[in-house]
Amino acid sequence: MTPNLPLSHIPSRRRLASLCGAAFVLCCLLAAFFWTVGQDAALAETSTGPDLTVEISLDPPVPADGQQVNIKFVVRNKGSSTTGGGFTAYLYVDPADRPPTPATLGRPFGFATLGAGASAQGERTQTISGKGCNHVIYVWVDRDDQIAEDNESNNLIALPFCVGVECEVDSHEDDNQCSAAKWLPESTPEDRSFCHPTDRNLLDEDWVKFTALTEVTYTLATSNLGQHASPQIVLRSVCGGGDLANSVGTLAWQPSVAGVYYARLQNGDGLQGPLTAYSLTLTSATGLTDNFEPDDTCATAREIATDGAKQTRLFQSPGDTDWLRFTTKAGESFAVISSATGTGVNPVIALYSSCNQARSSASVAQGITRAEASSPADQVYYARIT
Repeated sequence: MTPNLPLSHIPSRRRLASLCGAAFVLCCLLAAFFWTVGQDAALAETSTGPDLTVEISLDPPVPADGQQVNIKFVVRNKGSSTTGGGFTAYLYVDPADRPPTPATLGRPFGFATLGAGASAQGERTQTISGKGCNHVIYVWVDRDDQIAEDNESNNLIALPFCVGVECEVDSHEDDNQCSAAKWLPESTPEDRSFCHPTDRNLLDEDWVKFTALTEVTYTLATSNLGQHASPQIVLRSVCGGGDLANSVGTLAWQPSVAGVYYARLQNGDGLQGPLTAYSLTLTSATGLTDNFEPDDTCATAREIATDGAKQTRLFQSPGDTDWLRFTTKAGESFAVISSATGTGVNPVIALYSSCNQARSSASVAQGITRAEASSPADQVYYARIT
């Protein structure tokens, strides 16, 4: 009995054409969406009223317990006309109400008329106590609605911060330079952080590298972000070369040339603080599949007949694994054979008598494009193809 297992890794031209068609429709939809957003933004720009908002900074950004800090905030009029009169902004440091209400005790700062595009500054020195990351500063500009604004939703701004807490260096350091980039495995999340290995006051960079093939879409995705983490991703083909692509949080990309590529991750959005942990995962997909997926584990192995009938399968992406199973009688010999493989595809076939044996990596037999054995009893066998 010979289960014949053709495997192919050559994408179908018809399927690729369908994918391109879907991408075209998506691009059209995205264009319509951004055009609408652009229209709305243009309408907002034609508004004639004032628009007050505020930015907060803390020095040092992560104070020690009991340390004196300098709190600075800048009030900006982002609108297209003057405020027409003075107004008050209120500063709250670790208030009882989070967010504060009009009844919450805050320190008032009075401001004179603010012209369109103009700004004014408030500042206060204060000692902060209590180790931990449960601290927050609020500034509420024009809390009492002294100014009629076009947008009242951006008047209350918060700045969470930590006291007496340091960032934690991840296990992948030192990887602050492209030349020190570490290999990034596929489909295996790595726990990382933006924490400089020798000086917590310096900005940290994380560099990784991976091998990429043409006609495969690769995705670098970050998750499990700490409070002070906003990963910015930049992709390059060589150290010192220009940027091929960049994105915030997640970057999807398809190379035009196969090779080793490098990715730099930096913290963005001006975030400061010790809670900079994040997870990084690399995945890949050809956009193609076969009728037997998902079959990437022994537990999800698909049945194959032992009468010589063929199953057409394919490796969906680098690192893809296919599993199958079949039943034999005592004393029978059998072989699992791959044929009609794509260029450069050499399937390695390993046979196991159980999923427990597969976990121990002790195969019954193994070979390239062919594996065969004899069955001492009636039983189910499993084949892993990589």
